[in-house]
Amino acid sequence: MSEKMKLGTLKERYILILFLIFALVINNFYVSLIIDTIVIVIYSIFFYKKTRFLFLYSLVIFTLLRLIISLYVLEYFNVFLVYSNQYTFYKGSINEFLIVSIIIVEISYKLYKKIKFPIKDTFLLKYFRNKIFYLVLAIILITDLRFIILRCKFGYIHRVEFASKFLENSIFNHFIQIIIMGGIILTGVILKYSKIKGLILVVLLFLYSYLIGEKFGYFFAILCFLLLGISINTTTKQCKFYLKYAMFFLIGVFFCCVGVISTMYRINSKEAIDFFEQRIYQDNESWWYFYDKEYDDLNIINEIKAIKYRGIGDLYEIGYENARLFGSHLLAEKITGYENVKGEYERKKRIAAGSMAQIKLYGRKYYFLLLVYMYMIYFILKNIVYIFKIKSKDFLINMLLFVYISILIRFYIQVDAGLMQINNDFFSIKAFYFLLIIWFYKIFIYTLKNIRKFKNKRRKEDYELINQ
Repeated sequence: MSEKMKLGTLKERYILILFLIFALVINNFYVSLIIDTIVIVIYSIFFYKKTRFLFLYSLVIFTLLRLIISLYVLEYFNVFLVYSNQYTFYKGSINEFLIVSIIIVEISYKLYKKIKFPIKDTFLLKYFRNKIFYLVLAIILITDLRFIILRCKFGYIHRVEFASKFLENSIFNHFIQIIIMGGIILTGVILKYSKIKGLILVVLLFLYSYLIGEKFGYFFAILCFLLLGISINTTTKQCKFYLKYAMFFLIGVFFCCVGVISTMYRINSKEAIDFFEQRIYQDNESWWYFYDKEYDDLNIINEIKAIKYRGIGDLYEIGYENARLFGSHLLAEKITGYENVKGEYERKKRIAAGSMAQIKLYGRKYYFLLLVYMYMIYFILKNIVYIFKIKSKDFLINMLLFVYISILIRFYIQVDAGLMQINNDFFSIKAFYFLLIIWFYKIFIYTLKNIRKFKNKRRKEDYELINQ
């Protein structure tokens, strides 16, 4: 009976796609409003029931929810968009976006069910909660103190400029950022057993995000990876307990974002709230803006050639005349014009999310790229979960495993940026470098484990020979 119920639920979700296709064809304001609202409510219930899935895939799902909320407001409320300088109106674009979102969610859920979580508290989990925790705590604390000194010395510096000067100016600093990313997962793992330890890391991570000048992105990443960490050693039922705290966390993120915008960017709280409001509208502005438009001057070859760049790492070094030929700035220029976007480029700004709009403009046949993203995310999450099932008492191996988790998380951010932000963030030479590092890392850990096993086996054999 339970199997029937599960199948019925799945069929009901698939039927929603048929209703959305109907709304897409009819393209009526009221029909779309009713169907879209029902779809959002039903999938919200689905995520509540499958809380562990929601937590593990939180970066993807919460980003989709953000984009859907933004598009819902743009379609059904007449709001003013500062960027494109117009009031929004109903286009019916939300129906297709919901269809694409459902496909992403359903593929993700199907792959999620293949992941085998640790059944009980593993040795590695215990090791991370104790020895690795203090190491990560020291790294984040020292980094925060360093950034406080830098902010006191230099004052306001744009986050992109701050990153290039103090975060990405050496391999060592790059490595520290990667370790801190892993620290967010560690926080989620620890919270279940020690609220104090977990909260200390959360506060320090929030401070870190504030000091590097992040307006929203890093705070959002902390929430998502915190939930990912919780999902590793927490059942679906237990995850529901943490869901209510996630809501409070979101409220905290809002106040942190307003605080960053008002202090770092030197505007008052009222202007900061208005800025944050526009940020919500702009989240999926590109999809809404381009949905009913076609262009004859688009050249997919320029997008392919852009693979040679290291994503955003090269974007502000290649010059605007090169950057405007592909990706984010190509879209932005079509919205607001050459001169405006050239100025934004010089200020190191780009549009919020354009991946889906980018695919649609070049042709819906490129939707197959979504499969690449889904399987890549599955590969990353499966490997993260698998790592926590490894048994090792060796400090070096466990430290290497933690670094490996941190690298996977950093790569996850790049994949998600490609899926949600702009495809060029993922389809770049940087992704190849990450995959190469991950491949060598897996071989290295595997070899190291086998060497240790061989040595232990030899010791055991020698011991037995002596006793004989």
